[in-house]
Amino acid sequence: MPSLMMSSPTTNNSRGVLVAVLIAAALVRCAGVARATWLDESFTLRWVQAATWREWLAAVHNDHRAPAYPVLLTAWASISTTLPWLRLCSVACGVATVVLGMRWAGAASKRAALPAALLVSSSPFLLRYAVELRAYALVGAASAWVGLASWRVASSHGARRRDTASLLAALLLACLTHFTAILLVPAAIALVLAGASERRVARVPWLGLGGVCAIWAIVVVASNAHGVVGRGWWMPALTPRLAWFTFAEVLGLPSSGMPAVAQIAWVTLLVALAAVFIVAEPAREWTAPLCAALIYWLCLAGVSLLWEPVWWPRTMLPGLVLLLVSAAIASTRLRPPWLTTAAAVVVATLSLFGVVRWLGGEARNGLEPWQQVANNLPAPQTSSALFAVPDYAVEPLVELADRGRAGVAALRLDGRGNHDTITATLARAGQGRPVTLVVRVDLTVMASPEALTAVLADVAEARGSAPVRVLLVMSPDASVVPALRDTRTQVGASAVRLFGPLVERHDEPSFTSLTFASPR
Repeated sequence: MPSLMMSSPTTNNSRGVLVAVLIAAALVRCAGVARATWLDESFTLRWVQAATWREWLAAVHNDHRAPAYPVLLTAWASISTTLPWLRLCSVACGVATVVLGMRWAGAASKRAALPAALLVSSSPFLLRYAVELRAYALVGAASAWVGLASWRVASSHGARRRDTASLLAALLLACLTHFTAILLVPAAIALVLAGASERRVARVPWLGLGGVCAIWAIVVVASNAHGVVGRGWWMPALTPRLAWFTFAEVLGLPSSGMPAVAQIAWVTLLVALAAVFIVAEPAREWTAPLCAALIYWLCLAGVSLLWEPVWWPRTMLPGLVLLLVSAAIASTRLRPPWLTTAAAVVVATLSLFGVVRWLGGEARNGLEPWQQVANNLPAPQTSSALFAVPDYAVEPLVELADRGRAGVAALRLDGRGNHDTITATLARAGQGRPVTLVVRVDLTVMASPEALTAVLADVAEARGSAPVRVLLVMSPDASVVPALRDTRTQVGASAVRLFGPLVERHDEPSFTSLTFASPR
């Protein structure tokens, strides 16, 4: 990765402002290091807690992850494995994204470094993933590096091997961090072609890009990620409705929980920022990254429509980084001067608004309510039966709710082995002992509600005289697929029908607790 402390074209005063913005960006992100973990992060914790390298390889392979982030986080965890420290690894990647985006914008336009730093550091979507124990913060940093290196290749005079090597290294890091980042290859090609003023085709390192793609393909096969897609992919098909909800989440459009005035203000600021692209003077400095962002998203849509769905908010993150830098550069290309001032006010206000939203609650709110689940579980020493469905929902209970793997019975949606698991677990707990059933309501459940009903029916048939508590955990995908909320209602209704009578019900936005008395 290029040095982050290289000389900048900005003045000494502006350097001080940029340093202040970077410090603020780091502090803002640190506000979320104590956030509660969620299901996907429980798989990450298995890498960190692996006792041997064989266990580590097995954990990464079972998670079907690209290797760059597991290697980075495992090295980071050699100092400490506490949750705040692990999250600081993602914080560092998020700050690196700001630095690289700022340097790219500053290289394209001297006045664009500050607006780029403000927009990238305060994006609600980037802030959300800036503390997550997954690869997305590193993907953001790699995407910004790809943009910076691509611009240097496009704008350099003559052949500069260092810039070409930097571009290939950035693309390789991105592709080995998240497999869909291979789509940054056509985006980088588009940025070079649109950003160069001469010898466009000759500037593209075609042979090196082929090598990057070959390495990516080898790692994909070795990780068995292609096999997961072949066995049935969990993402929904790309539709106009899904496209709208994903763009709404990526752009940070406010949820219904935000006051109406604040929602209107945020949307107004986004519209004003979008208008910058319309009124800005055409210049390759900002049209090239805009073209690259659009190419990335078009490729993402093409893969989703022609092969398997990969269109999802998290996979759109590289395009957002490119778009934000493009907007920052375009905001400095306005005439007359009052338009430039107005754009600066919009950028500053948007940035302040994003930070206030984050510090106002989003930094502390976990993506899934596993803490509420833990609070509703019987004490570990209590003789009771604890089930998790689908079977992978056992992970956060083992990692985050202080339950040993032997203490949680995983039930499969396909029903395979469930009868024996239920019988053995109830026998171990004892006749009439309480039963707790944790259900993660996600896209897999939504796709096969009848299978979940069959699992619930198997537990209901075998429970005997035991009281039952059903805990429904909403996946954060409900923000993109609102039909998940309807699925939770259906699951709750099935539980009432199978386990009734209902003696207590507690509802939260992403969590429901249903308590049933012993049958008469």
